[in-house]
Amino acid sequence: MSQEPRVPDVYGPGTHTDRTFVPVPQDTQRIFRLIASQTPGFTQDESILSKVTFTGDEFPVISGPIKAVSVAAALHAMAGVVADEILTLRGVEDSDRKVTVNTTHAGLWFGNIATAYIDGKDVFALTKSGELKKLLPDWERGWVDTPLKYRTTGLYPTSDPDIWYSLHGSMNAEPVLKSIGVDPSDAITSNEDAAAHIAKFTSKLSPEKLEFTNLVNGNCGSICFTPKQWNESEMGKSLAAHPLINVKAQPHAIPTPPVAFPPLDPADKRPLAGIKVVEMTRVIAGPQIGTILSSFGADVIRVNPPHLPDINIMQLTLNAGKRTIAIDLRKPEDAAIIKSLIAEADVFIQGFRMNKMPKFGLGLNDILKMAGERGHGIVHVSENCYGPDGYYAERPGWQQIADAAAGSAYVTGRSLNLPNNEAVL
Repeated sequence: MSQEPRVPDVYGPGTHTDRTFVPVPQDTQRIFRLIASQTPGFTQDESILSKVTFTGDEFPVISGPIKAVSVAAALHAMAGVVADEILTLRGVEDSDRKVTVNTTHAGLWFGNIATAYIDGKDVFALTKSGELKKLLPDWERGWVDTPLKYRTTGLYPTSDPDIWYSLHGSMNAEPVLKSIGVDPSDAITSNEDAAAHIAKFTSKLSPEKLEFTNLVNGNCGSICFTPKQWNESEMGKSLAAHPLINVKAQPHAIPTPPVAFPPLDPADKRPLAGIKVVEMTRVIAGPQIGTILSSFGADVIRVNPPHLPDINIMQLTLNAGKRTIAIDLRKPEDAAIIKSLIAEADVFIQGFRMNKMPKFGLGLNDILKMAGERGHGIVHVSENCYGPDGYYAERPGWQQIADAAAGSAYVTGRSLNLPNNEAVL
């Protein structure tokens, strides 16, 4: 074990610099304790924290300089701790109950969105054979039906040989391509040729020009900053003021009394059995929240806006255990339906940009008002790319954009000893 204070100028923004090999389960225990200590409202009771153990392979199942496997496993453990506390609150006490997380399994969890099987066929085989179209609506609507559209999302060189840029098609690639001078109808027949073609255009533009172009047009994108550059930026400082997991009471809301959990059904003693959740999210990060809550027993209704594209293969895994409903908030009758669902919910999850939901009467204050009027509170979960404040808070983004902005893409490229600070996701 060799976890020492971070060495300046060593790539990576972490809290420690490993000078010798540290097994993943052991490192995960440290990371779990660190995040737990920084999370508002999370227990600091040693008798509870000591229930957590980590098992798994010594080496990470996902190689690289980013400790994604350990962080994922630590977060799963935190979910397990909360589940244990809820079971105790609901009268299911067990002093011998433990929280055990296999770090290898947690690492593989990152890919579970594409690991669904139906009658022995995986989602890729189902897609190739056309069977998936018979099972699900086509949510993609051609957003990656050409190599150029497919490769719009990626990391590209700029006119500065030492700075790369993260483009993102955001399921509507044509405006992004046009904004940098690429004709989406260009006859490109392979993904490799498409990437090379796009690079010809990005390499003529400065990273600042690409950033400004995307800001003006409302498109996703980010300069591939180093961790130091990000941490010293105004947006990095804004985000650093918040813990990784933030839980905040809303003192301005109408006061509501604590409400007991509903009685547990003897046939279903999962910690969240009987809890109602309304989820209005898209793609991966937001739907994964609802999927985890569903696995803990919650009754989750996922709202799918029928006019917005999504990824077909993810509908199987990320809708597992949920009910779904198509709602177009632009229609008053549909907006009334979702408000009636939220009126009965214990949790509302939304994954849209800041100030988007208030336009439909579904902002945080609207939800709090509904909870106050009915007489019991609600948990409001907001998932976005840049956090709750700062000058990029209203900007659209996805995981790839966050990785580029915060320095993860730069760090990964550097670990591979690539020239010219080439970034890698």
